[in-house]
Amino acid sequence: MILLVLVVAVAVVWLCYKILKGWNQTQQKVHEIAASKLIALAPVVSGKVEAHKESGILKSAQGDKVAGTWEGDPVSAFSLMVSEPSSDGRPHHVTYWRVELRLAPGGHDWKLVQEQAGWKVQCHDSAMRERAERELPALSPLLVSGAIAYVAKDAKLQFDVPIASGADVPEPAKFTAQLRALTAAKSIFASLPV
Repeated sequence: MILLVLVVAVAVVWLCYKILKGWNQTQQKVHEIAASKLIALAPVVSGKVEAHKESGILKSAQGDKVAGTWEGDPVSAFSLMVSEPSSDGRPHHVTYWRVELRLAPGGHDWKLVQEQAGWKVQCHDSAMRERAERELPALSPLLVSGAIAYVAKDAKLQFDVPIASGADVPEPAKFTAQLRALTAAKSIFASLPV
């Protein structure tokens, strides 16, 4: 009986080892794919891929980013995992692809959100919202699936889209479309009086 328990225990430990080893190999492959995709984006922004600060090497989809400039503004792009509350109140993790343009400080927070009826402007200044919504038809052809927000305290214009994993880095053409959408949003909101 003791021998049977020992054999079962060894089998369970061996099985757990194999599962974890397979999981680690899969995760490593995902990180390698993400790193190669980030490297392909660097020329779009005349930039480079910056490794995760803790590791110093391109090994983690979380923390590695591409950084450069787009039309004179500093830009960075990376995957980001956040905890969001679910309908039952428990947090669940969502991974986003984020592109950030650093701008001159000033203005108010605002957000462009895609809804079924089209794009909507969210901000605390109702006059600004109305003026921006009049300008949206010119912006609509450039908008791509996701959300665009300006965070005034950080002077960052951000594009976010949910992705399945950190390896879901866009192809260069889609990345360029995301950058163009940010540029269009920047030009519309920059023309509005604050």
